[in-house]
Amino acid sequence: MKILFVNDNSTLVGGAETHIKVLYEEMKRMGHEIHLFSIMSDPIAGHILPISNTVLSKTKPSPMHRIKNRGAAREIMELIKDRQIDVIHAHNVFSGISPYFFKKIKGIGLPSFMTLHDYHVICPKTIIYRRNNRSICLNNSEDMCNMISCDLLKCQGTSKYIYHKIKKKHWAEYLDRVNYIAPSRFMKAIMEGNQIGQVSLIYNGVPTNSSPKTIQSQIRKNNKFWLLFTGRLYPEKGIDVLLKGFEKFLLNIDADGRENIKLFITGKGPQEKLVREYSVKHKEINYLGFVSEERLKELQRDASLILVPSLWPENCSMAILEAMAMGKPLMTSDLGGNPELVINGCNGYLLKFNNIYRSMKLPNSKLKKIPIEPFAEEVCRLLTKAFDESEVFDTLSKNSLKRINGHFSSKQMVARVLGLYTE
Repeated sequence: MKILFVNDNSTLVGGAETHIKVLYEEMKRMGHEIHLFSIMSDPIAGHILPISNTVLSKTKPSPMHRIKNRGAAREIMELIKDRQIDVIHAHNVFSGISPYFFKKIKGIGLPSFMTLHDYHVICPKTIIYRRNNRSICLNNSEDMCNMISCDLLKCQGTSKYIYHKIKKKHWAEYLDRVNYIAPSRFMKAIMEGNQIGQVSLIYNGVPTNSSPKTIQSQIRKNNKFWLLFTGRLYPEKGIDVLLKGFEKFLLNIDADGRENIKLFITGKGPQEKLVREYSVKHKEINYLGFVSEERLKELQRDASLILVPSLWPENCSMAILEAMAMGKPLMTSDLGGNPELVINGCNGYLLKFNNIYRSMKLPNSKLKKIPIEPFAEEVCRLLTKAFDESEVFDTLSKNSLKRINGHFSSKQMVARVLGLYTE
């Protein structure tokens, strides 16, 4: 089968791109021919597919192209014809390519799919999170899946409000016959709640090479409590909540115990200055900035616990899956699709951020800015719990591997995706 992936970026800049690379490698192993069409690339990042299988658009992206990029659509149609493509599978195409090409594909009846990596289709900021007051854009409901009425005017301002209203109207027309793939039950519920087309549930997957026998808890082996956060240093990732919570946690530990505690942080972003300030203040915090893929793997191998304290509802985090595939226990928030990957007490710890948001009575809260203190207290509570029960880490590690092999392997994911193609 000849498959064309379409994604704004041709290089490994995020979880969506990592997912595409996993798809490519597994499908190639099965004998399928894979191509990639993109419009952007990052000179310091690795390529998703080999350059010979990648076509970069000749059209320079602009803000208006996010609504309708005729040049990219024309190039995609030519590529489909020249390489005799059987299936087209889009990923993140909202920042440069635009979904306009789907309108052209309707005329030739090519099977068309889109994996929903984030909330572009329904949210202009893509993350269902308001950075200005640090609140999640979800109702105070049991499953936290009901969107608050999207207030574009307050969120974006007048000019962007008009732009996004126009963009959303056009996208609805282009995407009306696309088969969506949701990588989490949470994403599927959000999309169906907003009456967004046909949505199939297929979890992201990662290669599974590790054996439970190879897993050794760093706490049990070296009496070390090494924590790792890796990702973009943005407010919604919970980096300031983590720093504040870790600081509180240190106050609970005597001076001798702190010798074995380290928090490693990698990544770049607007909160880099804050991270540096905390690393100067506390010798236990090590900020490493951007690191190579090889160095990141080393940090993951040495970590006792991987931290994903997101304040926004993650979909199906590749960072979590990769950590699980290495047999690592995790600590993550109970928002979005995270509880579908990490089961509290089984392969990690769930931060009860859901309850904190509910206690603030969203969306009717009159707070101008959501305080970070309750979230930091929750981080402190669970770090203390994890530190005190090191004897369970070997079990958590083995359970991470069992869950990957049982539910989130790349082979299972690709089998389901190919089944959807042929269906």
